[in-house]
Amino acid sequence: MSNGKVKTNKANSFKLFWDAVKGSGPDIWVSLQVIIVITLVLAVIFYFSEHRAQPEEYGFWQSLLWAFSRYIGDPGKFAQVAPVTIGGRLIAMCIGILGILIFAIPAGVIGARFRKAIDDDKRERQLAEYAGRMQKTFKPSQNAHTKFQVVPRYHSLGWLQARLGLSEADIIDTIRHTPNLRLRNMASTYNPTEDPQDRLVAESISLEGRTSYGCCINRGSKVTIVSTSSISDTSADYTAYYIARMGGFNYISKEFEPIPESAVSFYVIPDGAIEDEMAEKRAYDEKKKKSDPEFKTPLNDFMNDLRSFCGGDDHWVIFILGTSRLSKINFHFRHMIAASQHEALQLNTSVMPENEPTFIALYREVEQMLANNDYPFSGDLENYVELKAGLYDVFPSFGGKKNPAVKLLKQGCKLNAFAITIQYRIMARDNRIIPLCYRLAQVFAKHLEGREVKAVTGKGVNENDDWKKKKALDYGPIADYERNIQ
Repeated sequence: MSNGKVKTNKANSFKLFWDAVKGSGPDIWVSLQVIIVITLVLAVIFYFSEHRAQPEEYGFWQSLLWAFSRYIGDPGKFAQVAPVTIGGRLIAMCIGILGILIFAIPAGVIGARFRKAIDDDKRERQLAEYAGRMQKTFKPSQNAHTKFQVVPRYHSLGWLQARLGLSEADIIDTIRHTPNLRLRNMASTYNPTEDPQDRLVAESISLEGRTSYGCCINRGSKVTIVSTSSISDTSADYTAYYIARMGGFNYISKEFEPIPESAVSFYVIPDGAIEDEMAEKRAYDEKKKKSDPEFKTPLNDFMNDLRSFCGGDDHWVIFILGTSRLSKINFHFRHMIAASQHEALQLNTSVMPENEPTFIALYREVEQMLANNDYPFSGDLENYVELKAGLYDVFPSFGGKKNPAVKLLKQGCKLNAFAITIQYRIMARDNRIIPLCYRLAQVFAKHLEGREVKAVTGKGVNENDDWKKKKALDYGPIADYERNIQ
């Protein structure tokens, strides 16, 4: 065991050194260019100094060769005759110093790069250790009200500092270097009129069913739960994931963003965006003379995956979105097409006419469930925000031909689609969200698939979730991490 470790360390050291050498090339070349220019200037000065005293020994080209040959030990015997003028001797001294620098500078550059490579490698190992410790804080535990195994939505940076003994900088660096951890600012879950204060938290995301855009899990269901804005909608993916997990539904979530500072939601897809993405890939492949799998097409992949789940009039797609709007309505149900756009889009609604009664019955049960507090929660409900549902044609800022459901309908796909926008104060800050996910999963399964979501048994394993045989802890972020490090 120890011999293998020594070999690994040696191999890693050689790799770090070779990476340092390769990375030093541009800096060394710049240094050499400066030395060459200085040598040319000194050679010209040397020529004017020595040519008058020794014209037969030091012509222009001889002076030039003399200056450069001093760096490599004068193998051509160009410097056999010593300079006799004061200027020539001073130039010879400068050339001697440059002869030292011509080797010292590259050695210094490579040494600095090697030192940095060692420090970076040490830091990566350190962050990997921190990541392992941080992942353990997201270990699934049994929810007291539903008996399901669930992971925490997030941990505040202050809580992680106290629990792990890490600095805030170490925690932030660990989050940035760990694929299934994400940094959130909880101030985004408040309405601007509430004067929110910044509060950073670490959020864990599942890497199960990882794709170029996020996650895609096929459970063979006729219902697909979609989170199109997980990168910007705090806890939207958490809510969507557990509705799908508890109900045994398919799940799609956009989790990754190439440019985090300009996050893009897949709920609104600009005209021609997919075509532009594919054209960019074709141009890239033509340049590389091959199809490069490293070049990702997340939007196209997202739409293809969503299309694969839309197989008929009895298939449903439910979008889970978040909002910071202040309203007495916490759960907004709506179609994907505004009434004013029916004629222009040549579509009556995003729900098949024959399935509209099913959608209304589903909504009415959710509305009644929220009004009667009919969900497994034993806390003091008087201290919580009252939960209400509302049914809307569509919000003014939503709907229309740019959302993915309408694009699929226009392409001839058969599906039923509606969206549920949940207030952040419920989705991201209320501890009733897991019981609510459980009840929503029950209602969706009852009305859309005609079955029951059975209660959990034993250690929190859902009897209904037979699409994949798993252990109680074999899902969620901690399981993702443990699989990655094995």
